[in-house]
Amino acid sequence: MSNFNKVIQQGRLVKDPELRYTNSGTPVTNIRLAIDSLPNKQTGEARVDFIPVTVWGKQAENIASHCMKGQVVTIEGHLRHVIRAEEDGSNRHELQVHAQRVIFGAKPMKKAA
Repeated sequence: MSNFNKVIQQGRLVKDPELRYTNSGTPVTNIRLAIDSLPNKQTGEARVDFIPVTVWGKQAENIASHCMKGQVVTIEGHLRHVIRAEEDGSNRHELQVHAQRVIFGAKPMKKAA
């Protein structure tokens, strides 16, 4: 039996990407995608899902240099289960997408003054 773990998500960046480097000098950025869901058939209400994504290496540098809040981004990658220690000593479990490929889409329109 083989396992298959592939995710493709498209959404808008929640904020401008911030590039940082690991202790070994590897570029990394953590972004969050806002993805609209289809409206509920009974209520007509749509919700927004916020998906955490980690981007590594040259792609992290590119997304930090060329992308901005509100821009459409398509991510191809795989899911990772991450456990984070909180300040109160508890653990927070989170599913993240680790990007293997990033495609930049339309930038948001600038509002006229």
